[in-house]
This record gives sequence, structure tokens and C-alpha cells, in this order.
Amino acid sequence: MKVAVFSTKPYDEQFLAQANQASHQHELVFLEPRLNAATAALAKGFDAVCVFVNDLVDVERDRRHPEKRNRAIASGRISRGAAGGVAAALTAVALALSFWIGPDFGAAVLIYIGITHFYSFAGKNIVVLDIVLVASGFVLRAVAGALAIEVPYSDWFVLCTFFVALFIAVSKRTGEN
Repeated sequence: MKVAVFSTKPYDEQFLAQANQASHQHELVFLEPRLNAATAALAKGFDAVCVFVNDLVDVERDRRHPEKRNRAIASGRISRGAAGGVAAALTAVALALSFWIGPDFGAAVLIYIGITHFYSFAGKNIVVLDIVLVASGFVLRAVAGALAIEVPYSDWFVLCTFFVALFIAVSKRTGEN
């Protein structure tokens, strides 16, 4: 998959490139400008577009962090209003396309968006719930993939995905301390 990654800095590029090499092998094209009406044409021909929306929610905390304060929104290079507007527009497009693929897939994407927004605004601050939400996101992506390609999935598939994702989330939290 060919992905345009907007608003990237060298640390973003390094992290995303390493993660991509380790597991996905997508064609990532890093673009320094932020996504807006003037730069939207740069996304032409890409299968997906990546922007950093969580930075909008954590802007005050990021401004106090020694490394995260250099992020586009925290540093003031992108206004909160512009980031929110682009996020809303891209979410609407993603929902429209997901329901076009299929109603079940669209419903899974809608639930995923709801969970990720709840996580960003409140869930990540509630112990245990945060890792359950992260694991649930993995499950929803796996189930949505099965729905998109019209392949049946089993309860075992869902349970195994959930518990592996829960293990990953717990391991990450443990490593952060």
C-alpha cells in the first residue's frame, strides 16, 4: 500500500520506517508540509493518507515534554483549528468509503473511531481500561479486515487476537515504567 505521511519530522520518519520494515512493507512517502487545502493535491495517487491527530488532544502535555514539544501542533506550526478541521474531514471521508465497501465494514470502522476517540479523550487515563481499549482496537482492525474481504472469522480468532494484543499493550505499559 502506498501511504502519504504528512507533517513528518526526522524522528517521525525514523520510527515509522522502522515499524513499517519490521511488519508491513508499505511504501511510505514522508511529506514535511501539513495537510491542508493547498497541499491536498500531494496526496493524489496514494492508497492512504496519514496525519497525526492524537497530537491535537495531547497538545498541552506535549508542549511540556522535552521531545514531543517539537511536534507540529505542540510547537504551533499547525493550529488546533486546522488540525481539527482536517481530522473531521478525513474522518468523514473514511466513514463514507468504509460504508461504501460494506455496511458491516462501515459499522466496524465507526465503532473503531468511537473507541479511539474515547481512548484519546478519557480512556488512556483510566488504569486497565486503557490497555483493554488498545487491545479492542487490534481486534476491531482484524475483524474489519475479515469483513472487508468477506472472509468468515471465528470466536477463537477474536479471542486470540484480543489476548495477544492485551499482552502487547501490557508489555508496552510495563516497559514505559
